[in-house]
Amino acid sequence: MQSIKTNYIYNTLYQILSLFIPFITAPYISRVLGTDGVGEISYVASIAAYFVLFASLGSASYAKREIALHRDDKRKTSIIFWEIEILLVLLTTICLLIWGILVALSKEHTLLFVVQSIQILTVSVNLTWFFGGEEQFKLISIRNSLLKVAQIVFLFLFIKDKSDLLLYVFITNGFDFLGYISLISMLKKYIQRIPLKELHPMRHFKSLIQYFLPTIASSVYQYLDKVMLGAIGNDLSQNGYYEQTTKIVNMILGVTISLDTIMESRMSYLFAKGRSDELKQRLNRSVDFTLGISIPACIGLCGVASTFIPWFLGKDFLPVVPLLMVYSTTLISTSLCCCLGGQYLIPSGQRNRSTKVLVLVSFVNLILNAISIPYIGALGATVATVISEALCMVLYVYLSKNHINWQDICKLSYKKILTAIPMLAVVLIIGYLLPANIFTIILQVGTGLLIYIIGTLLLRDSFSLFILDFLKSKIKFLNLFT
Repeated sequence: MQSIKTNYIYNTLYQILSLFIPFITAPYISRVLGTDGVGEISYVASIAAYFVLFASLGSASYAKREIALHRDDKRKTSIIFWEIEILLVLLTTICLLIWGILVALSKEHTLLFVVQSIQILTVSVNLTWFFGGEEQFKLISIRNSLLKVAQIVFLFLFIKDKSDLLLYVFITNGFDFLGYISLISMLKKYIQRIPLKELHPMRHFKSLIQYFLPTIASSVYQYLDKVMLGAIGNDLSQNGYYEQTTKIVNMILGVTISLDTIMESRMSYLFAKGRSDELKQRLNRSVDFTLGISIPACIGLCGVASTFIPWFLGKDFLPVVPLLMVYSTTLISTSLCCCLGGQYLIPSGQRNRSTKVLVLVSFVNLILNAISIPYIGALGATVATVISEALCMVLYVYLSKNHINWQDICKLSYKKILTAIPMLAVVLIIGYLLPANIFTIILQVGTGLLIYIIGTLLLRDSFSLFILDFLKSKIKFLNLFT
């Protein structure tokens, strides 16, 4: 069994790289393609995302869980792998045929739709669910990191102006496709050939549907808001503002939820073994970690928004500043939802209860989008998402009350919040007194982080003490200061 710490380190390093890369590419792409170009890509990609969802049909969570549960038996694992992969190829083929009809009937963005087909095709070769179930996050992280670096090089070499919009989409989707293909050669170490007559792919279909329902429900406020902005907003620049807002928050969110990706497989394994005490301990520690990262990230993002956006995206994207301040609150709510959903509700077999919550939340989001987008555009979509994610968090905590409740969450978070308040004040003052440039942003982030670390250590916050103990075990000279 792979070490959780090792997996976390590799996965976190990859998430940090993923966080760092847009800081290199986004300023360049936003200026080269402009608000309309970014908005057009966002609109088409949001539509394609639904075809990706139907092609994968909830396989990411279900398949990873099945592999995690049976990974001690190579033959059983091989049977599950081949059955699910055959099913995914069939589903991808059907979705591509329907997508082709849509492209043929489209009157706008036709070429962009064609190039976006690569995104759907990748579903059939995306094997990260298998290696995730095997807890081979080192392999996934290294492969993804190399591809990200290569992608940056190609973007700067070949994307020069707005006429390169199609090439930009081809590069971003093409590298993902090539990356997934590269994993195929590594399968022989983990699986064996199984006679076709012993495979029954359709036996997984019902379970995939059960996993798919919450996926499609949650996608309403992941993708439908962008589709609605493009369809009823009548201004692709609004899509551009909202796309950049969500992209910045999602970059940070990738770090706050990086532990969930690793722990989902381990928690499924522990549930299968009936180790309930260890489950509760790990869940509480995961929630503490999630709050320890998401609270300062949320507060800090609000503090640097007015300095960061003009420097990062350019003055054309100034409307992103208020959107980012509002949307940053989802770092806390979404992180908690991902933590409780991925580490408790799904591994414990409460998929149906989770689905009902997501359906309700999605319906609320849909109504709020329909009401607000025609009047206030991207801000309406932002407010709708914030309310929806908050509702999801409240309901998820209720469903998890046997292992963690609001009293536990308040106990874990109040010291973090007390420290984050003065951190926000100092960050805002620095941004107000100094010009919007990279040096000011570095000073804001560095000072804010220092205040948060010192404050939580002085208050003896559980998260900071855990991190300090971990570092002391790895770096011996830190023991001299205690």
